[in-house]
Amino acid sequence: MKSGYESATNLSKSISKSTLKLPALSLSPKNSSGNFFSDSVTRKSPRVNSDGAKYHNPEIVNTAVSKKSCGYVLRFSANSHCGMVRSSNEDRLSIIINIPCPQGFSMQKWPRCSFFGIYDGHGGKMCANFLKEKLHKFIFENENFPYRPKEAIFRGFLKADEEFLKNAEIKRDRSGSCAVVVMVLGDKCYVANTGDSRAVVSSHNGAKIHRLTTDHKPSDSNEYNRIIMAGGSIKSQNYPITNSQMIRIEENCSRVEPGNLAVSRAFGDSNVKNTKIIIPDPEIRSFRLTEEFDFIVMASDGIFDKISDRDVVDVVWKSFKKQNSIEGKMTAAVEDIMRTAFFRQTQDNVSVILIAFKGIKARFMEDDVKKTGELD
Repeated sequence: MKSGYESATNLSKSISKSTLKLPALSLSPKNSSGNFFSDSVTRKSPRVNSDGAKYHNPEIVNTAVSKKSCGYVLRFSANSHCGMVRSSNEDRLSIIINIPCPQGFSMQKWPRCSFFGIYDGHGGKMCANFLKEKLHKFIFENENFPYRPKEAIFRGFLKADEEFLKNAEIKRDRSGSCAVVVMVLGDKCYVANTGDSRAVVSSHNGAKIHRLTTDHKPSDSNEYNRIIMAGGSIKSQNYPITNSQMIRIEENCSRVEPGNLAVSRAFGDSNVKNTKIIIPDPEIRSFRLTEEFDFIVMASDGIFDKISDRDVVDVVWKSFKKQNSIEGKMTAAVEDIMRTAFFRQTQDNVSVILIAFKGIKARFMEDDVKKTGELD
């Protein structure tokens, strides 16, 4: 590590103080994140058409909502749920508020920064748990942070995969995970993903939407060509088959061989990683935050396999209109996205993080004026 940086041990201690404890929120009896979150809100989802006793009517509880802003981030909300048919949740969330100031920077000049991550595990929970605890540390402790954030993110992803595979070999674990992360450094936003979890940004009061990530699936032409060049193959078949939880899947799906994976990039998956066909390399994008940007929706494929980018953004805007307080708007938006996925009978775990930027505050105030005729 370059001189002038805080030692890894000291930085890790600082990070731990800024890291919010986010378990699988919908499955936790209590939210342990302290003063950062408002009281949990319980709302029942509308009834979903069932297929025998296979489906249940999920209850969405313990949505985490921030009470105060952090730099360009006005508020955030987050939730994760095992879903309609699965007995366990392999998704994990990570949110770090106020990234510690590196040694050598003036505290007065270090901007307010934050980090958000969704880790969609498969084949077990070990890999997603590892990423939740370690990925952000590998990024923050990389010698390129904060001067070259993209390089720090890229190296952090590769380091996380390398270190996890060491642990997986010892414990004979074959789990894997996708990842999508958003890092806000001052007025710059960095978005990275490995796998098929996705991030979408709304701008100009919802008039424009932009997908910030690439779904790393074998059906993508670039990924298809990369896999074939690396010596792999793609198989497409019509199910029914059952997954590891004995749930019948009835979809057309392309899968990578070796590994029989529905994604072409992932962390972990130790049984196939030495082939260089399944890789952890992220795609990274960045942009400068201005008043035109409204919010980012990050979500696992359990959401986006059933809801289009446009529909997700529209759900958020409609949810905002139903609530008065900022916290109420943020809570309703996350929960309504999840409800929509349940209504469309997603069979996967579902996770959502909503990040609202400060430019949207004026729109919230306009809505309050229309409802009450005056500002509070």
